[in-house]
Amino acid sequence: MTLGRSTATPSLLSVMSTAFTDPNTLDAFSASEAALDGSARGFPLGYFIIRSIASGKILDVPDHTTADGAELVLFDEKESSLVESMRKPEADNQVFFIDSSGALAAKHSGHAVDVQDGALVLRRRKPILAPFPNQASHNLPKFEYSPVTGHITITFDSDPLFPPPLPPKDTPTTNTDDDAQRDDFEMVAPNTDDSVSTSPNAWVHEVGRPVPPAWKQRTYLLTSIPSRRPRTFADDATEFFVSSAALITAPLSGLSFPFGSPSEAKAPERIGPGEGDARPIGERVSFEHMQAAKQYDLFDHEVVEEERSEEAEIDDNPHPLRKVKVVGYRHNTHLGGNTKARDRRRWEILPIRRERKRF
Repeated sequence: MTLGRSTATPSLLSVMSTAFTDPNTLDAFSASEAALDGSARGFPLGYFIIRSIASGKILDVPDHTTADGAELVLFDEKESSLVESMRKPEADNQVFFIDSSGALAAKHSGHAVDVQDGALVLRRRKPILAPFPNQASHNLPKFEYSPVTGHITITFDSDPLFPPPLPPKDTPTTNTDDDAQRDDFEMVAPNTDDSVSTSPNAWVHEVGRPVPPAWKQRTYLLTSIPSRRPRTFADDATEFFVSSAALITAPLSGLSFPFGSPSEAKAPERIGPGEGDARPIGERVSFEHMQAAKQYDLFDHEVVEEERSEEAEIDDNPHPLRKVKVVGYRHNTHLGGNTKARDRRRWEILPIRRERKRF
């Protein structure tokens, strides 16, 4: 498709299927093919456990709840046996499977696993409700496991933020000399600073081809979140004495240079443009990442993930519960970081056998 005048405007669905191939889109799931292949999108057939490489904790449905929208967490392993007949039923809330539709589901309830506001949640099957898709009614996300990287990738059929539908246009879209770039795609509104504004669901033209909306330009990975040990009275007391000592010794530091002039004082550190506008989200976040958050609709935890320091990787909270999030990384982003950061994106899948191995 070109940006010039055309005699016929193809439908949005036809353009989406032919003009752009989404690298995150998975083929339609086939239970029969999975049975022949011996795996379902990288997961084993039958029941399995999902273990975090970073913490060793297990994906868990708290308190065996079956409530719709209940958030999944990481917790200590309840049952060490991987033989189904030897496992305690109380540990079924830590067991999952891929059902015949291709959805990740929990064994204890049979409910599917969905993503809501960046968290994994239980989801009951629901009827189709208009306008589709919406927060209450949508296609379930697809989970894929890579034994090579250890990543669990999540793909969506629609924007996981579920923005409100676009208002209908007052007049039908036509291609004229004055409006040569209008077609089935949402129009791009130019701003005074040469940037563009559009809907989160809009497909934008770039160099004669459609460019997908922001949420399609990200790779979503399941990521465990570290937790720091809560501050104690001893921590506060230590910090108080250290800061008090610094205040006492600070005036004495100038006595070493009695003849120094004020002009020789060290100049204050220069703050780059925009750095003062960055707000802290758990730690200092750069202005560039705040801009990226606006452009890509990043959640707070996603901004923190891209800027997490080594100190923020410390996971020393004695409480056994940990959070787990679905983090969207922009395509072509280097997923580097230290070993702890990489391990938080890595998972081990442990199949549950029907019987003991015979030697």
